[in-house]
Amino acid sequence: MLLSTWIQFCLHHSVETIQTIERQRKPFIVYLLKTFGFDLLNEEEKQKDRRKIAICKRENSCSKCLHFHDKNQEMGFINSHIMKEDNYEVLSLLDLENPDIHVLDHILLLKSYISYDNEKTYEKAKQIIKKYK
Repeated sequence: MLLSTWIQFCLHHSVETIQTIERQRKPFIVYLLKTFGFDLLNEEEKQKDRRKIAICKRENSCSKCLHFHDKNQEMGFINSHIMKEDNYEVLSLLDLENPDIHVLDHILLLKSYISYDNEKTYEKAKQIIKKYK
C-alpha cells in the first residue's frame, strides 16, 4: 500500500523518472518493485553480475526465502540487521531442488532500479490502492 501511494504521488506530481537509490539492501523491496515494472538501469548488469539473489517461495511458509549465488554476499547478509530483524530464510543450492520451493525472480542489491513503463506501474499501484480502500 505504501509503495503504491508513493508511485501514485510521484506520477501525479509530474515525476517522470521513478527510480531507487543504489543503496537499497532489502531483497524483498527490490522484488516488490520489480512486480510494479521496475528493472535495472543497465540490463547487461543482470547477466554479468555473480551476486544475483534468487527470491523464492516455500509452500505453506511465511518466510522470505533467498538463495545467494555469492557466498561472501550471503555471509554479509546473514550477519546484517536486515536478516536479524525480519523473517528471512537463506536457502542452499540443495534446498532449491525441493519441489516445495519455487524461484520467483532474481534481483541484484545495491543497484538502481527504474520504472520503464509508468503507465503499467501506475495501473498496478491503482489496483492495489483500490483493493485496500
